[in-house]
Amino acid sequence: MQLSSHDRLQRTLLDATVHAALRALRAARSLNPVLSRLHSRAGDIVEAFGRSMGLLEMDLEHLWWGMELHDIGLMAIPPAVVEKTSALTRDERAILREYPLYGARVLEEVQAPQEVVDIVRGHTEHWDGGGYPLGLTKDNNPRLARIASLVDSYDAMTTPRWNERALDPERVLHLIWRSAGHQFDPQLAERFLQFCTGELRAKPKPTRPRRATTARGALPGAAQILEFPIRR
Repeated sequence: MQLSSHDRLQRTLLDATVHAALRALRAARSLNPVLSRLHSRAGDIVEAFGRSMGLLEMDLEHLWWGMELHDIGLMAIPPAVVEKTSALTRDERAILREYPLYGARVLEEVQAPQEVVDIVRGHTEHWDGGGYPLGLTKDNNPRLARIASLVDSYDAMTTPRWNERALDPERVLHLIWRSAGHQFDPQLAERFLQFCTGELRAKPKPTRPRRATTARGALPGAAQILEFPIRR
């Protein structure tokens, strides 16, 4: 049985002190003027996907917390860069791409489980080494982080954010399939496609419009590196 977000906040297999620290970080994230606008279903999606794969309950909790806090490192980036609405400079883009490392450091300070730290640090890495912040390849990036990468990308493109509309889920799945072996672990991508296809068949077909065409520079700085993670 999948737990709701409320249940995840109340019930835990983690140490009580660590759990309290993670809850505090989640609350701080919700008060941040930028991150509070990035409403995400990623925690619920990743748990459902992990459960479909038969992952252990502790791994499911690690995944949920990793996705809930995956962008917490953006709070360490200067607001002028995160919220910049003109095109990012090369230096500004490099600064923003450090946010997974900042998030991982914060979680290490509160003694979060290593698995959660790995998810936060590795969710923007690519299977072929083309991601950031460390350029990890294949199995050098932990499996839970590779799962998080898939779900974060899917959620980012199927959820309306900033001044852009959502892509149709079937279009996003096609993009994920095209990026298997490049951005995503090919075996995990295949499992995710099977999982999502089953979920979509079980629900009425959504009537979401496609994303509006928007100049890259019109988006806040954080969105310029977060919004379109898949190769076209």
